[in-house]
Amino acid sequence: VSDGVVTPIAVGETDVVVTTEDGSFKDTCKVIVLPTGIENTKETFARIYPNPASDRLHIDADDLQIARIEVRDLSGGLCLEFAGMPESVDISALPNGVYLVYIEHLAGIEVHRIVKTK
Repeated sequence: VSDGVVTPIAVGETDVVVTTEDGSFKDTCKVIVLPTGIENTKETFARIYPNPASDRLHIDADDLQIARIEVRDLSGGLCLEFAGMPESVDISALPNGVYLVYIEHLAGIEVHRIVKTK
């Protein structure tokens, strides 16, 4: 923290404790850092198709051991969550829009951008 500015160093979430200089007030807030772009800059191991999609997403992850899959809206809100590797992901109930799919596996966490259409 420098001059009251918090600089993120990684995607994720954490609690930030804010205290006035004289110590008379203290509060905690949750900070969620999301990717700022939709372009993947790291190597990805999984493939999501079709994209755009209207009802189901299929994830081809070869031999990766998928721990968790999350679908989040662009404001970071959790829309869908799955433990392990489902055969497909039902997105039919989601409104049209752009979503981020987080795929957690032994090699790390991948983020893919998908477009939901009706």
